Amino acid sequence: MLHIIWLVLKIIGIILLVLLGLLVAVLAAVLLVPLRYRADGSYHGRPVVTAKVTWLLHILSLKAVYDEELDLSFRIFGFRLLKPGSRKEEEVEEELILQSQELMNQLEEEITEEAKAEPLPHPEEKKAERQKTVKKERKAEASEPDAESDSPLPVKWWKKLKAFLSGFYYRIKDQFLSIQEKFEKGKEFLQDEENKKTIRLLWKNGKKLLKHLLPRKVKGEVIFGFDDPYITGQILSAASVFYPLYARQFKICPMFDQSVLEAEVSLKGRIRIGTVLFILLQVYCNKNFRVLLKRWRG
Repeated sequence: MLHIIWLVLKIIGIILLVLLGLLVAVLAAVLLVPLRYRADGSYHGRPVVTAKVTWLLHILSLKAVYDEELDLSFRIFGFRLLKPGSRKEEEVEEELILQSQELMNQLEEEITEEAKAEPLPHPEEKKAERQKTVKKERKAEASEPDAESDSPLPVKWWKKLKAFLSGFYYRIKDQFLSIQEKFEKGKEFLQDEENKKTIRLLWKNGKKLLKHLLPRKVKGEVIFGFDDPYITGQILSAASVFYPLYARQFKICPMFDQSVLEAEVSLKGRIRIGTVLFILLQVYCNKNFRVLLKRWRG
């Protein structure tokens, strides 16, 4: 009897260990196996883009193609789950269109019924009501004491100018005090040593995260230009921030004398979820960051 109980417990233990091992393997795969992405795009009068994301030796893959229309496909073990333009999707679209048309018809019927049930007042009645309201307003205006009518015209102007200047002065003063208060708070925040450490940590980990998320390889060429050379120069200066990362294989050709846009771009990279979580966890474990986050949330 004890031997049977021991055998059952042994089998249960083996099953639990296998399940635990599978859970650990899945968790390790999610955290350590990177998501690989690739995109190819071109622009010669119209955009054409192809993007693909794969995970775990292409067991899961998502592909998107845009060429005047968006085409999405999702595969598991090579089997396609999303089939654009399939019969089911067309039937669903037709059913949604029919339902929306029926709903619009019902709303139109309800509106017409309400309009019939509540007849509009006769135009003469409307006119009489308007005349009554106008008479009442005139009587009310005549009954109110007009203190300013007794004053000379220059005095009226002086009072209005004085009130305007006074209001303008106090508005400017309040804005200046508000800006000064914000400046003092910002200065106090930046001078705090703990805040300095937190800012350095955010800067350091932010660069790590950006480097990890950005594509590792970028190839291609972009030729662009605008009618206004100033706009071309501004865009070129903005692109120069990232240009040192991909200068060997990526070309940017500005055209200052004509309006043109042509592009051929290919990029690929990878994102490891475990790395992203580790970088974010380093920031969240900072005590001062949690205090600032709590204060910001209010």
